[in-house]
Amino acid sequence: VLGVVTDKEAKLGNIAYEMTLFANRAGSALNPQLVLQLKNSVGAASTR
Repeated sequence: VLGVVTDKEAKLGNIAYEMTLFANRAGSALNPQLVLQLKNSVGAASTR
């Protein structure tokens, strides 16, 4: 899930394009092992 906060003047097409670029770049860096590590670290932080 990816969310973005913008102002009213933001151009939706540009925002969608930039979100797509980011998702593609981040997605290629994430492998199943890293995703599991990230999930575990978030869970560990909430139990502190």
